[in-house]
Amino acid sequence: MTAKRRKELQVACILSTLFLFASAGMAQPLGYDENTEITVVGVVTNPLVEGAAGLAAFVMRSGSGRAYRVYLAPRWYLREIRLVLERGERVKVVGSKFFQRDGSRCLVARSLSLLARGEQVVLRDGALRPVWRGAARPTGSCMKIFLPAE
Repeated sequence: MTAKRRKELQVACILSTLFLFASAGMAQPLGYDENTEITVVGVVTNPLVEGAAGLAAFVMRSGSGRAYRVYLAPRWYLREIRLVLERGERVKVVGSKFFQRDGSRCLVARSLSLLARGEQVVLRDGALRPVWRGAARPTGSCMKIFLPAE
């Protein structure tokens, strides 16, 4: 093997490794850390924004004026439970707080209370696992023709 070919293989290996770690880091699900759990009461300012890790999100402003991006659940699950948020709606979120790379405040929601409606949506069980895991499947899935109705 020539020195030039060896150098090309080293560069290819390094680039492949970097790509592997970069894509794995981007695919990481948002975890829930009960040590960072807080409760925030505020108003929905943007009902549905681009989320991360496959989760739908909304933006709220707390009573103290701080903005939070709140990650809820996959969109298919929100459609299934018929959760619709309106701009200006008062909500209470219990969630795990973290900061994005740009410094913005975020919450992974454990529960969401719609104060004017008197409704509460639980998104994580007692063990902090997402309630949509294993409980349902997307209604648009082609697998429903192969699996019996429950």
